[in-house]
Amino acid sequence: MKLSCVFREWRQLAKPVPSDAELFPVPQNTSLVVPFGYRPKLVPPERRIAVFFHAYYVQELADAIDLQLRNLPVLVDIHFTTDTGEKAVLLNERFQSHPRIRRLKTTITANRGRDIYPKIGLMNQEHLAYDYVLHIHTKRSGHEDGLRDWRQFLWQHLLGSPEIVTSVFEIFERCPDVGMIAPQHLPFIRPWIHWADCKELAAGLGPHLAKAIGGIENIDFPSGSMFWARSKALKPLLDLNLVATDFPEENGQLSLTNAHAIERLFFISCELAGLKWLKIALPQWHAASDQLQSASSPWIVRRFVDKRNVNLLPGGN
Repeated sequence: MKLSCVFREWRQLAKPVPSDAELFPVPQNTSLVVPFGYRPKLVPPERRIAVFFHAYYVQELADAIDLQLRNLPVLVDIHFTTDTGEKAVLLNERFQSHPRIRRLKTTITANRGRDIYPKIGLMNQEHLAYDYVLHIHTKRSGHEDGLRDWRQFLWQHLLGSPEIVTSVFEIFERCPDVGMIAPQHLPFIRPWIHWADCKELAAGLGPHLAKAIGGIENIDFPSGSMFWARSKALKPLLDLNLVATDFPEENGQLSLTNAHAIERLFFISCELAGLKWLKIALPQWHAASDQLQSASSPWIVRRFVDKRNVNLLPGGN
């Protein structure tokens, strides 16, 4: 550890964050740079960790999935969901002997709710067995040229190296009040970080959600619905007990479905569970002018959570 780096980082966190309209709607939301500038301890072996992976585009992305999972520094259980028996067979054959997978389960589900229903609805009870979970999927966004690299951007932030994943676990271990860790937004996507007319849909999912979001105009959420979390942070959504028919048949919808509404509620769910959320960033994907905070010591990680936490719900968590 270089004391000069720690001192500089400590001073940086003592300064107020300048407002930046380009970071709308939450200009105070600084990102914590990963991997950290020190070597964290490995996650304790008693932690139960799972990957919930909705694999719709299996054939073309099997090799990429394999490579990403190899960056896990520990053995995990993996819950694949997909929509056909053929894809399920491919997943089982390809990953049943994967070196980072302790237990593999593949479930076939109707193509409804995209990645949201399979994880939040179909797999809601499975979450209860785990301390930490990763939500990830085989995203493909062809409707905008600027989103061509979005999946790679998200996967690299969450599974880009063993050091990145170890840094994520370090946050959870050092900061028991942190419940969700998501990538900072791809710069191209920032103008779309709003309710997208889904607030009424979100409120209709449950009275506790309607009450919570009533006064929230500016929303933030894990764009692309990929993130690491404590299972506890997802409980307000898992308890909705959603079923497939709560989602329309897939027709390439760009908004106004329950899947789009729930995507916007992940940070809200985390706060309702009494926990904080934060964002991480890989500097190579972000501008030098972005609000990035490096961490050369566990003290900086803890101080970052204390000084840079953002609340969406009135009154904080």
